[in-house]
Amino acid sequence: MSKCDISLNFKNDQDQFRSDQPVTGTVDIQVNKDVDCRSLVIAGNWKTHGRGNRDSGRYATQSLYKGELQAGKSYSYPFQIPADKVPLTYRGKLINLDHYVDVRIDLPWARDPKKRTEFILLPGSAGTLPVPIQPTSDGLGAQIGRAVATVLSVILCVTGILTLCLGIGFILLPAGLALGYFALRKQLAERRLGEVQIACDSHLIAPGDKLPITVSFTPRKSGQINGVQATLMCTERAVSGSGSTQETHTATLHEQDLTLSGPESFGAQAKISFRGHVQIPNIDAYSFHTGDNSVSWTIKVKIDIPKWPDWFEVVNLALVPRPLLHDEPPAEIKTTTSSAADATAPIVIVAASAQQTAQVK
Repeated sequence: MSKCDISLNFKNDQDQFRSDQPVTGTVDIQVNKDVDCRSLVIAGNWKTHGRGNRDSGRYATQSLYKGELQAGKSYSYPFQIPADKVPLTYRGKLINLDHYVDVRIDLPWARDPKKRTEFILLPGSAGTLPVPIQPTSDGLGAQIGRAVATVLSVILCVTGILTLCLGIGFILLPAGLALGYFALRKQLAERRLGEVQIACDSHLIAPGDKLPITVSFTPRKSGQINGVQATLMCTERAVSGSGSTQETHTATLHEQDLTLSGPESFGAQAKISFRGHVQIPNIDAYSFHTGDNSVSWTIKVKIDIPKWPDWFEVVNLALVPRPLLHDEPPAEIKTTTSSAADATAPIVIVAASAQQTAQVK
């Protein structure tokens, strides 16, 4: 028999809380043997499970009590845990993210009694707005990558030409040409189009939004395009294993195409702009990145150039709850309380800096 039996009761009988509400309830302890409690510790925890490696985090660790717990008696301690800066509960195809309240009684020279209870964390009007980091083709890393790819492409092509008579060149030459194409295709496209700019009203989106997007460029000479297309995508990514056994799993949660333009002819040095609105779906796959597990949103813009490498670019977005982004009231959570239980429950309220003493039933 355990020295102490622990139960945890949330104030919300559905075990659901919004991010703008503290997670509240009571820790109830039935003591079977006299113990010296060095600390009654409570904390919020989240963890992922699914196809990827497990990520986890702990927040709002508190010590509720320190002192003697007498056998045959029951104790009750209220708790309140803020949960406004952690990822929300999530149920996906590859990834699940769950929240728990963990309780532990720290005992000297004995196994610590523990209790873990799950709760649901829903969107609220509090939280941290993410800042999507945009990929750049002008960064030092991208420039080094293109330079290395270009050098390798030249080496493969030259080696392929010199070894055509041996048969090896029929493999090396196409490989070199393909590598050079993928390394330089965007730069080749901009030789026709000039610098292409993508403008979005915001990189933060909420379910149900309409996101305006504009694609513009000033061509260096007259020409034609087959069309401009924007593709909105939501992707789950889960990494399992490590080193040589590492594997990346992906699942597409949403994909939507928007045609900004059909075939167009243009003249030299005349700025051209294409505009449209991307409809954001009503989906609760909010963006998060916990290490090996993530949900991400992107828009990929493609300009189709006839008989020439196409231009493309990816814009990173972040989906956040509407109450957080638009200052809208969050949905209410139905709660049911029992007055009989409240009338008989012995609740202990002690200053945070003082040693806490429980009332006994």
